[in-house]
Amino acid sequence: MHFTKKVQALSGLLLFSIQYPSVTASAFSRDSVCAKLEATAGWKAAYNYHRQCKNYHQPYFKPSFNNVKPMHLSIWYNDTISGIYDANPAYRTSNITEAEVFAKTMAGDGDFQCNVLDSPCNRKFTPRQITDHLADMHPEWEPQRLMEEAQKTTVALEFIETANRLHVALHRLFGIVQTNQGQQAGSIVRYFTNQKNRDSIQLCRIKEKVLAWCLSLMENMMYFGWSFIQSSDDDSASQALKGASQLVQSGMQLTQNTIESMVDHFQLDAEDMWREARKNGTDGLRLEIAYSVGLCGDIGGNFEPMNWENQATMSEYVQQLFTNMREMVERLNQEIMMGRWTDSESKSLIAHLLSKPDMLEWYERLKRDLTAFEKDMTTHFGQALQSASLVSDQCYLKCVRDAKQKRKAENCNPEGWWNKESRFCPADDEHTICQLECLTLQDKRNHLQKPPGIEKSKQWYGIGQTAIAEASWRNRMRKGSNKLESDSELVAHGILELDTRLNSGVPPYQLPVSISEYGHLVEFDDGVDPPGHNLTLNQQFPCISGDWTASGTRDFMKRLDLGPDGRDVVSGMARELIEEICPRNLQAMPPVTHYFATCELGIQYPRHEFMLKPGEDYYYKIKRGPSEHCGALLKEARENDMTEGQGNYHFCKESPLFNKVLQEENHSGGLVLSPVEEWPWHGQSTRWRCQHWLKLYEKEFKYAGVKNSDDVRKLEDQGRRFPMKKK
Repeated sequence: MHFTKKVQALSGLLLFSIQYPSVTASAFSRDSVCAKLEATAGWKAAYNYHRQCKNYHQPYFKPSFNNVKPMHLSIWYNDTISGIYDANPAYRTSNITEAEVFAKTMAGDGDFQCNVLDSPCNRKFTPRQITDHLADMHPEWEPQRLMEEAQKTTVALEFIETANRLHVALHRLFGIVQTNQGQQAGSIVRYFTNQKNRDSIQLCRIKEKVLAWCLSLMENMMYFGWSFIQSSDDDSASQALKGASQLVQSGMQLTQNTIESMVDHFQLDAEDMWREARKNGTDGLRLEIAYSVGLCGDIGGNFEPMNWENQATMSEYVQQLFTNMREMVERLNQEIMMGRWTDSESKSLIAHLLSKPDMLEWYERLKRDLTAFEKDMTTHFGQALQSASLVSDQCYLKCVRDAKQKRKAENCNPEGWWNKESRFCPADDEHTICQLECLTLQDKRNHLQKPPGIEKSKQWYGIGQTAIAEASWRNRMRKGSNKLESDSELVAHGILELDTRLNSGVPPYQLPVSISEYGHLVEFDDGVDPPGHNLTLNQQFPCISGDWTASGTRDFMKRLDLGPDGRDVVSGMARELIEEICPRNLQAMPPVTHYFATCELGIQYPRHEFMLKPGEDYYYKIKRGPSEHCGALLKEARENDMTEGQGNYHFCKESPLFNKVLQEENHSGGLVLSPVEEWPWHGQSTRWRCQHWLKLYEKEFKYAGVKNSDDVRKLEDQGRRFPMKKK
């Protein structure tokens, strides 16, 4: 009997050798046969190597990008594990992980545990062990199927272990980068947020000295006036001078008390209301900002940096960010091993994992140069923190787009301007010109300035204004909105996404981007503007974004925390921007375009009902809060896909609801009071603007036979435009 089995075995080997002569060993020693087999590709060589050399064929079983895709490993795994669960329903309700179920069924041992605290996994399966187990379990399998199933099982288990190693490496790496960023938080705050300006401080000192001198002069005049009055023999003259002196004294005391109370008030509020934690309308890291207020609030002279508070905020944010990222890695690893399935595709997470063979390349790269990867991650997160700091300081990218004509090269590189580096022209849009700028943090007389810390940014990261602008533009185009994308979200989307972003060549700057045809790119001087200087050209903040219905304005302002619920809007610190600068900047727009822009900014033109009594100042001031008609009017324009000319004609002439808006507004001849400095400026009502716009094109509409808004659209389809002023 024993002799018969030996004959059968030899007969089988002889038959296989005849069938596959390229792998026979008759003319070679065992070592030479194994060497030749190992150098030969395919399942045949792997099978003969397994039989004759009592080992496994390394090239055949080695997981790589090239051999994972052709074997359709993801589909095979999903079908296999589904079949195992269908054959053993008890597995679905047990505490055994999917990885253990797969290992037990396909490799013969269910003791297979992987977590981020253990690297590698507690068990290493060899191809020889897997092949022997499958041969015992499925003696009916032909050699080809046996080797292919063993190969896929081996590669799948190796892939799972590699993913676990990668999770472990990331988990540790996040801890290292967290330490690096925690140490750098103070420097990022110091260099990339607003600090004291030497010129502002000097100008404030001069202003304080002038005020003190005036008060001293008034006191001396009063003193000499009292002496003159007391020595006068003329009772009438004495009484008149005495009354004048009392008036001067009262005025001087009122002035001094007002100044002192303003300073005390803003100092207290700076610690209480103005600097309280931001709670509305923002996401990601948001640093506290301090406005320059009080006596020197218009020149920034009494501005106090919040370095200590913001350093603590940033350190806390960094700690929480990386803690969240490590937790996400832990949870991701746990859910992969447990076997969570996607409801939409009925697909195992491990199957998803096996569909991404580039993870193998990432892990190999990580092993080769962990220090370089650590440096890349530290730079990435450092730039992300810098970006958040700049946004907190009201920095943004303003882009002006003219769909009718391409930009001129000289506009991308303005001759003679000291800060032409702030200009950026997107290579993928020949109709757009952008500019990187920031708005000052003052309670009045705000103006544009360049981002802080640019020289340090060049020194640390080799990144200047143009590169920050380009990165913000490219990230905005990739996302399709101004929504902030956090790095913890990248990890949640998949660990490969983070690697893709690190190697994309686009730094993680995400300054909010305003894109509109209504914009004015000015060569701002970035200096301290003295009182009385005309700031209009230096206050060109982008108060409308998106199409003519201001579709992108809300998201843009929200990113700057300047939306209707933004802290500085609610507190009143951004009152000049929202209630004066923006309404003035919107004046050049057609009537309904202007109205929609105010809707999305969360403001409205003075109305009759705001009048508390005749002559009340509030009757002439912009009111915070959009009109109650905004929602319905915007919905009508957007759902009907109206063009700008069509919409302006329709609402100004055909819409009963918009006519109600026109009747409700205050028709005060265009007089609007500044909410900060109480001086008037011309901000015409929507009714006046509609009348002016219709009259401007009355002859053209009549000549073209325009009878309704659809006729206006036909003119626009022919290339005609209808701005507020004819060019």
